[in-house]
Amino acid sequence: MESSSTKPQLKKPVFVRMGEVDPGTRVNIVVKVVSVKITQERKRYDGSTIRQADCLVGDSTGVANMVARNEQLEVIQEGATVILRNCHSNVMKEHIRFEVDKWGKIDVSSDKIDKVKTDNNVSDVE
Repeated sequence: MESSSTKPQLKKPVFVRMGEVDPGTRVNIVVKVVSVKITQERKRYDGSTIRQADCLVGDSTGVANMVARNEQLEVIQEGATVILRNCHSNVMKEHIRFEVDKWGKIDVSSDKIDKVKTDNNVSDVE
């Protein structure tokens, strides 16, 4: 018997816009960071620091809240355009919140988003 050692076919990522995000799904999206607010900064017993921030990210169709942690805060800076890959759109207290966990990735994008529609916050919709 000969075993086939073929690799699975990878699919191209499908990028969505902020207005197309459904709650509880994983999405790929290009966004601009509007604001970053550090909410938690603690020193651990081994001397390392744990940081967490609430961010407002968006594109030309709307904005949403996002939580960023530790190394993610090096990429997530105000005014930066980033790619959120396999980002989870959690529902927290009946509002959408983006979170990039260990299966997701944040990269700096070469695309530029000039105008962000801040009056359409999808996190405010219940």
